[in-house]
Amino acid sequence: MQLRGTVVDRAPMIEAVMYQLQDETGEIWVLSAEPGVERGDRLLVRGTVRFESILIEELELGEAYIEETEREVEQADDSEPEAGSKAGMTSKNEQ
Repeated sequence: MQLRGTVVDRAPMIEAVMYQLQDETGEIWVLSAEPGVERGDRLLVRGTVRFESILIEELELGEAYIEETEREVEQADDSEPEAGSKAGMTSKNEQ
């Protein structure tokens, strides 16, 4: 899977970081073992789609996310994107 978008949120974790990538079609969380992602960065990310199952009273509330395998910073940006601002993201299944 290949994605392109802008980082709009971050969640540091022990030995990892999760960041939310956004484009005109929506948002998705990305799990990475590599630090250095900042809000406003425009990235090209390659990774694997994963799903975390969360059952609450027999309801499936799980969520899909991307486990990053490769990242390219296309544009570092120290300023945060405006609310509702989105950058282009493409999605391709790699065979």
